[in-house]
Amino acid sequence: MVLMPGHYAVFRMFVEVPKTEGIVMAHVFINTQFEHVVIPAVMTVAHGHLEVVPESVVFDNCFPVSTV
Repeated sequence: MVLMPGHYAVFRMFVEVPKTEGIVMAHVFINTQFEHVVIPAVMTVAHGHLEVVPESVVFDNCFPVSTV
């Protein structure tokens, strides 16, 4: 896949939560030929509730180098 300047990619993260309440910590890895980005994800699991912070991540000026 080639992502041209001025275009963007959308990523979806699937999380299978544990049956017990608590905090789940994970990392999202994005690798390109130009860089390796690791985005921490912290999720709070409660009965009937899942919240992911931040809701969205914006990469500005990211071709071929990004600022996160």
